[in-house]
Amino acid sequence: LTKPSFEHHVAVCCLVFVVLWVVEFALRFTAGPALAKLVGIPELAGSKEKILVGRSLMSFIFMCWCTYDGIYGVYEVGGWEYMWDQVPVVGGNTTTPAQISAGRLYLYAPRAQRLALFHVTWEVKNLMDSIIHGDGIIFVVHHILTGVVAYLGLNPFMQIYAPFFLGVTELSTAVLCVLALFDDERGMGIPALAVGLPGVKARLGEVFAVSFVALRIVAWPLVSYVFIKDTLAVMDTELCHSYEAAVFYLVSNVVLTTMQFIWLGEIIQAALKQFGLIDDGKAKKA
Repeated sequence: LTKPSFEHHVAVCCLVFVVLWVVEFALRFTAGPALAKLVGIPELAGSKEKILVGRSLMSFIFMCWCTYDGIYGVYEVGGWEYMWDQVPVVGGNTTTPAQISAGRLYLYAPRAQRLALFHVTWEVKNLMDSIIHGDGIIFVVHHILTGVVAYLGLNPFMQIYAPFFLGVTELSTAVLCVLALFDDERGMGIPALAVGLPGVKARLGEVFAVSFVALRIVAWPLVSYVFIKDTLAVMDTELCHSYEAAVFYLVSNVVLTTMQFIWLGEIIQAALKQFGLIDDGKAKKA
């Protein structure tokens, strides 16, 4: 198997970019009003609310696809044992540790290539969204880093890890995309939805917390550890195509991992507020 040409990448990115916007606009004009009637919350049909619903549901659909493709992608590169340990790839040179790692890091996997390519497009769109909607600097940094990481993976490089980092972990993001609609504190959601369906918000919060901790707090560092070992084994040898790219991957992994724990702190704080263990400030405002 050979990787697609640069022209093919550009064409696919442009097509995916257009499709993402078309789907989002379609959901803006259909999902909001339909949900308003279904759950009895007329605010969902408002102009601002329709934009939020369209954006969140389009993101949910994309993240579900990433999760699906990521799961199958893990088995395409050999299975979960390749994520947890430096297992040599089939047909790779196993003479030295560096050659074993190089065989892993430069493995070409069609699903991983597709995930990386789609993520480049996705992060460009999300970066635009974050700037337009004022999501905050941490999201802007996240989209830039993830987009560049995905782009560098098209070499191919690090594709053995793409199904996990760009696919499987997006399961928690899929849940978050829906949960964000219930945000009633940072202006990123629809307060009426949180008030009208508090039970749904609570259950979504619980599912998100469990999936986030399992995938991004427990599994993410474990896979990152093997990824770092592979990278360090190759980056100072002639087997590495770009020392700078390897360094960028290492730094990005540290930054993105740190972000996971920052968000974990926010999840814990939200849980404490929900269970009334800390003051959420609403009583004072009232």
